[in-house]
Amino acid sequence: MTSFFRGAHSFLATLFLVILALAAVAAAVPRVLWGAPYVVLSPSMEPACPVGSVLYVRKTVPEDIAAGEIITFRAEGMDLPVTHRVTEVDGESRLFRTKGDANEAEDAAPVPFANVIGTPAMIVPKLGYVYAFIVTPPGTYAAVAAVALMALTILTEKREKKKKPRRKNKEQSGAK
Repeated sequence: MTSFFRGAHSFLATLFLVILALAAVAAAVPRVLWGAPYVVLSPSMEPACPVGSVLYVRKTVPEDIAAGEIITFRAEGMDLPVTHRVTEVDGESRLFRTKGDANEAEDAAPVPFANVIGTPAMIVPKLGYVYAFIVTPPGTYAAVAAVALMALTILTEKREKKKKPRRKNKEQSGAK
């Protein structure tokens, strides 16, 4: 391999490693700081929570939630969580009335305090598209292939460095 290609190869490997590390940090740090990620799949909360956004939802004590706040909750009869705005709090019955910002009417069923997952601590537009891709089989394969390619690149680079004999300068070799 020529020195140019070795240098480019090394640079690309390092760049890829840096990008991979930044992606890992970008995925882990928000979860630790702000809570569990949820991808917005419907436009019911636009423009506050656009489709394709990731909401980092922090656990919240239901009694601390007021009308006007956005909550993420488990709706009766639905597999996926819902994120809507609280329109009314009934502390005595321990129920919330909710409505999507883009919806005409309030949600049909009130939300029991026990069904509240939390409140969004951070909203990152468009990041949900990346999450959604990575959890599909092609996205998972692409991520695994990228990591495998990086590992192979690093191992190949180390092997080439071991094979290449080191030149001694004239003083070390005894030449005059």
